[in-house]
Amino acid sequence: EVLKEMADGSVPSDLVTYNSVLGTLLVDRSPHEVLDEMEGIGIEPNHITFNSLLASMARAQKLRLHDFVAVVGEMVRRMKMSGIKPADRTFNAIMRGYSRLREPERVMQTMNDMREHGLEPDVYSFNALMAAYAGKPEETQAVLEVMHKAGVRPNASSFFLAIGAFLHSGDLPSAKAVYGEMSSMSV
Repeated sequence: EVLKEMADGSVPSDLVTYNSVLGTLLVDRSPHEVLDEMEGIGIEPNHITFNSLLASMARAQKLRLHDFVAVVGEMVRRMKMSGIKPADRTFNAIMRGYSRLREPERVMQTMNDMREHGLEPDVYSFNALMAAYAGKPEETQAVLEVMHKAGVRPNASSFFLAIGAFLHSGDLPSAKAVYGEMSSMSV
């Protein structure tokens, strides 16, 4: 509905409107096409635009590694050209995509890129890494330990990811231990 009103001019085609309907626009357009369309009518994308496009791609039903890698590269390139610095949300959106693709090495590389930009991984970053290790309890437990050492407090999702990994492997005692840790932290 809003897209029709944007096309006929009854709703302004501006940055706020575009940012509000990005998810809908990506149904039948690529992120590149959306950005080209915006720029073609004189609308400069901002950090919200790029982060929303990356987050939408990370949630895409048919996410494929080579497509996601290409989109990430293009979005980061265009952000730099626009003078927009990637923020923690930018990196976390990228990590969620790699996490869904079960690519822990790429999640870790993105964490390193985040640090190179002067940002520290947060609970969402570490949760993406744990999710990328789905079903691998030793790796998931190691991520929890790194979180503790880094001073990042796990949230409920962190613990559920760890508990799920232990349950998936049939290690009920370890799952109970993680649950006990979660309870002791009042999470």
